[in-house]
Amino acid sequence: MFVNQSLAAMLGYTPEEMSDFSFLDITHPDDRETSSQNFQRILDRETNKFIVNKRYLRKDGSILIANTKVLAVFCEYTDELLYSIATVEDISERAYAEMALKKAGVGLTGYTGKSVFEVLAKSLAEITEADFAMIAEVSNDGSQVETLALIADGESIPNISYSASIAPCGIVIESGSVIVQQHVQRDFPEDSFCIDNDIISYAGTQLKNSNGVVNGVIAVMHRKLLDHEDRINTIFSIFSDRASAEIERLRSVDALKRSEKRYRELYDNAPVSFWEFDATDLVNWSRMKIEESQEALKEALHKPDSKVEILGHLKVLDFNRASVDLFEADSKEHLLENFLDIHNDASMPGLRGLVMSIARNITLCAGENTYRTIKGNTLHVRANWAIEGSSETGYRLILSLMDITSRKEAEQVLENLASGGGEEGRE
Repeated sequence: MFVNQSLAAMLGYTPEEMSDFSFLDITHPDDRETSSQNFQRILDRETNKFIVNKRYLRKDGSILIANTKVLAVFCEYTDELLYSIATVEDISERAYAEMALKKAGVGLTGYTGKSVFEVLAKSLAEITEADFAMIAEVSNDGSQVETLALIADGESIPNISYSASIAPCGIVIESGSVIVQQHVQRDFPEDSFCIDNDIISYAGTQLKNSNGVVNGVIAVMHRKLLDHEDRINTIFSIFSDRASAEIERLRSVDALKRSEKRYRELYDNAPVSFWEFDATDLVNWSRMKIEESQEALKEALHKPDSKVEILGHLKVLDFNRASVDLFEADSKEHLLENFLDIHNDASMPGLRGLVMSIARNITLCAGENTYRTIKGNTLHVRANWAIEGSSETGYRLILSLMDITSRKEAEQVLENLASGGGEEGRE
């Protein structure tokens, strides 16, 4: 395998170190089967390219999330696979931010009381790849800490209480946040939890109530040196408001409303385009059609006015500022007025695929689609969507869009080069 300096640096290697690797060697174990299946489709001549979001393993064991496009070039005369070209785009930070926003928002649907803290802490541990995560309440004088959720190796363990003065939490309560990349046990020799669990690094931040008073701590701990500090700080910023409000929920319903406003501000200022729809009509319509027959649904989706039909069953509830910028609109009202127009002919395959998936009771899906901005420019996106709800409560569609226009244009250049190289060989 030949790799350039950029990919090698992404994974913490030199190109020479990676010369004997295969793509499976650097693929996360949970994604290897899918990667093998995708490449087998190329070997079976089902396709000559595929696109996938997958996880890679860096040299230090950490995870890189990347959008990967593989293009195979075959010999025209023998049909042998000559070589394959892969482009790897690091989307880790955006992916983790998107995951955090979903976990802190949609991921808590249906949870109440203290179960919310357990869900939040488990999500926090998962996204930060932490061995331990906790959400804790702080006494009014700041001297005592009591965990509301404590996660170890992905599982909940009994909550603990302790003096803030002997633990990193004490510094968090006083200063706002702290990151200890290593030597936690040396710096806090009386913290028995860190010592007993071989914890090396710690990162934590304050939780504040609506009056700005510290009411808790959120923290992650690792048995290795801490890296990706910026990512952890971003995730903390997303989780902290929600966690602090859940602590305050026990005392004041009004505090929860203020927290929702703060969460909406985070949502509105997120770098990823997010949309929320009332999809009840669309779900009911698509499932009614497919109950008639699959052909009835396909026929409805391919009628000349199918775009109006499909989008007419969706009610836009909200979208954030990143969406306004993505579609080159002047305002949210401007984008809403042109909602039908941003969906052009190139958008229809993705829109039909969404409806077919919903009709088949698929609740999570991802893929690529093409839109037209209000200024008439072509927009390529990576779309992720989720359906939540029931026939009793109604259905909500959550859609995130990530701009991949530059990457698609670069891939087209690569594909043209690959095609041109094949023609040179024929000459």
